[in-house]
Amino acid sequence: MRGIWSIAKHTFAQCVRMKLAAAFIVLLAVALLALPAQMTGDGTLAGQIRAFLAYGTGIALGLLSIMTIFVGASMVSNDIRTKQIFTVAVKPLARWQYLLGRWVGLVLFDTMLLFLACAAIYATAEHLRTKETTSLGRVSVSDRRAVETEVFAARRQIKPDPLPLETVLSRRVEQLKTSGQYQSALEGWMTRANGDERQAERMLLSQLQRQIGGKLQSIASNGTMDWTFSNVNVAGHEIHEKAHVVTPLDKAGFLQLRMPESFACRLWMNGPVRVNGLDARVAATDGHRVVVGFAKTGNWRQRVSGLVAGDTVDILVEPILQIAYKLTPTDHKALPNGKFQGMWQVTDGTGPGLRWSWLPDVKQQRTTVSTSSRMVGEDGRLVFSIHNASPTSAEVLHRDVTLLYNVGAFESNFVRASALMLCQLAYLAAVSIFAGSFVSFPVACLLCFTLVPFSLARTFLTEAVSLSLSGETDVMTLLAHHVFKPINMLLPDFARTMPGDRLVEGMDISWAFVGDTAMADVLIRAGVTLLLACLVFHRRELARVQV
Repeated sequence: MRGIWSIAKHTFAQCVRMKLAAAFIVLLAVALLALPAQMTGDGTLAGQIRAFLAYGTGIALGLLSIMTIFVGASMVSNDIRTKQIFTVAVKPLARWQYLLGRWVGLVLFDTMLLFLACAAIYATAEHLRTKETTSLGRVSVSDRRAVETEVFAARRQIKPDPLPLETVLSRRVEQLKTSGQYQSALEGWMTRANGDERQAERMLLSQLQRQIGGKLQSIASNGTMDWTFSNVNVAGHEIHEKAHVVTPLDKAGFLQLRMPESFACRLWMNGPVRVNGLDARVAATDGHRVVVGFAKTGNWRQRVSGLVAGDTVDILVEPILQIAYKLTPTDHKALPNGKFQGMWQVTDGTGPGLRWSWLPDVKQQRTTVSTSSRMVGEDGRLVFSIHNASPTSAEVLHRDVTLLYNVGAFESNFVRASALMLCQLAYLAAVSIFAGSFVSFPVACLLCFTLVPFSLARTFLTEAVSLSLSGETDVMTLLAHHVFKPINMLLPDFARTMPGDRLVEGMDISWAFVGDTAMADVLIRAGVTLLLACLVFHRRELARVQV
C-alpha cells in the first residue's frame, strides 16, 4: 500500500503541474462564470436556475471527462516514451502497484476539481435563488414556489393506480357477445389476418383496448376524471419558521403576518397552516405578507387575541404534495379566449377534501399543482380529480400524471449528484490508463473517445440489437446482439447516471442508487479494466535488449 500511495501522491502533484490540466481548469472557470448571464431558460427564475444546473453540471462533467482521458492516457505512455518508467522499474515496486497508484492519484485530482466545480455551481445557484426580478419582471409567488418546491428539493414520485383496462375490456367483450356483434366484428378482421382466427381475435382485442384506453384518458366537457394514489407516506417533513405580526387579529378572525419569501411561497390560497399550534387557512398572500384566518372552534381567539404588531409567532407548514400532469384540449379553437377552463380537487377518497380550485392555464405542458399532506387518508390514499368546465373535451394520459413529495434537502441531493459524476470520472480514469498502458498517447485518446459515445447511447443500442420475443430476428440483428452483449457488460450507462436531469426536476437521488452505480461502474467495470491493464502491462517490454 505504501508503494501505491507514493505513486498516487506523485501523480497528484504531476497533475497539478501539468499545463494541460491548467488549461482545462481555466476553461471550466470561464464557462461557469459566463453561464449565469447566458442561461435565461423560459424567462422565469425557476427556468433560469434549471437551465444553469443542467448546463453547469453538463459542462463541468464534460470538461473533466475530456481532461481525465487526456491526462490518464498520457501518463503511462509518456513515461515509457521518455524512459521515465526506468526510475520506477528499478525500485521494489510491482507494475500493478504502479498502475493502481496512477489511477488513485488521477481520481484524487478529479475529486479536487469536481469539488471546486460543484461548489461554484452550488454557490451560483444559491445566488440566483435570491434574485428579485427576471427578464419577465418581478418574481411572482408561483415562480418563487416553483424555485423552492420544484428545483431546490429532493422529491420522489408515485404513479397513480393502473387503469382498469382489463376489467373494462372484459365487460365490453361480454356486451358484444351478448348483442351478437362480436362474431361479425371478428369476421371483419379475418380478411386482414389472412384467415387466421387467432390473429384476427388479437387484432380485434387490441383495437378495443386502444379505444377503451383513449376513453379512460379523456375528460368530456362538464365531465370529471379521478386518479387514485396508494401508499402515500410523507410523514416527518414539516417545515417550521418564525413570522412577525403586521396587523393584530381583527373582528373577522384574520391575522396578517410577515415572513421570509422562501417560506411564504410554500403557502397557497385556502391552504392549511398552523399558527402557534392553532389550525388556520391562508386567506391571502403576496409572497411576503400572509393573511390567515382561524377556524371558529374552541378558545382560538383567547390564544391569539393578545398578539400585537411586531410579535413573533411560530408557523408550521405540513409537507407539500405536488401533482404533475399534462392536459391537452381536443379542440383549441373551441376554447373561450384560447384558455382551458378546468378545476381540480384532492380528497382522501372518503371526505369532501379541499374545495375545488381553478387549474393553471398551461396547455400541452407539464403542469404542477400543490396541496397539503393533510389530505392523505389514514390508509395512505389520495384521490386527485379534474373537472372539465370547457366546451371541448381534454386528454390527460395516465403516464403523464405523477404525485411528487419531498424526502430531503437539495444540498444532500447535490452531494449525491456529485458522487455520481465522480463515479463516471473514476471509470474514465481506469479506461484511459488501460489504453495508455499498451498503445501510444494519440491512439489511447482515440480509443477512449470511441467508447464514450457507446456509453452515452448504451440503452438505445441495447434496445436496437435486442432479439424479438417472437423469435423472428434477421441475421445482422442476431450477430449485433451477440457482439454487443459483452461490450454492454463492460460499458457503463452514462445516460442513466448523469445527474443533470434529476437536479433540474428536483428529483431525489438515493444513496442506494449511488451505491449501485459505484459498485457497478467503479468496483466492477473500472476494476476489471484495471485488471486487464495490469495483465497487459506486466507482459509488455519496456525496452529492447541490445547486444
